[in-house]
Amino acid sequence: VLARSRAALADEARRCAQLGVPALIVHPGAHLGAGEEAGLDAIAASLDAVSDELADCPTRILLELTAGQGSVLGSRLEQLAAIRARAASRDRLAICLDTCHAFAAGYEVGTAAGVEAFLEEVERTVGLARVEGVHLNDSTGERGSRRDRHANIGEGRIGVAGFRRLLAEPRLAAVPMVLETPLGDDELGHARDLARLRELL
Repeated sequence: VLARSRAALADEARRCAQLGVPALIVHPGAHLGAGEEAGLDAIAASLDAVSDELADCPTRILLELTAGQGSVLGSRLEQLAAIRARAASRDRLAICLDTCHAFAAGYEVGTAAGVEAFLEEVERTVGLARVEGVHLNDSTGERGSRRDRHANIGEGRIGVAGFRRLLAEPRLAAVPMVLETPLGDDELGHARDLARLRELL
């Protein structure tokens, strides 16, 4: 299973390069009962093994902040920093933030002050310069619920104040931000979300 997972990740990275996509976003993985330290070591080892297969491939790998369900790792910024620190391939590794995941993991990203504190934590742990992607989505679950359930912008528990502050952050101005919200039965969910976000600029 491990060998197949590593091969699949390497294949995806090569496919990204063929399509001109500069980065591949991945969830780090889970420790499956082995414990956090063993899990972090295993993730770093797998990333190094994959990177060894990608010597001539420019695709960067973005570790996504997770909601923290079960034994899934990556719900704390310190864990993402630890994975990078343990990986010899760290220069290929960057970070993708996710607003729903951050909220579900317990970070207060629903207020301007909360986002400010969150960004300072990002800077202290992984460094804002290493953030190369942001997923924008509201959350149906409460803060700290560890439930990865996305909602449309302004229709979940996060609210709009946090999104307004995040969009105004100059250190993220050049970072791609991607909607990961429900399309809705009328398939207009993304259009409404884009309109709401533009109103916050």
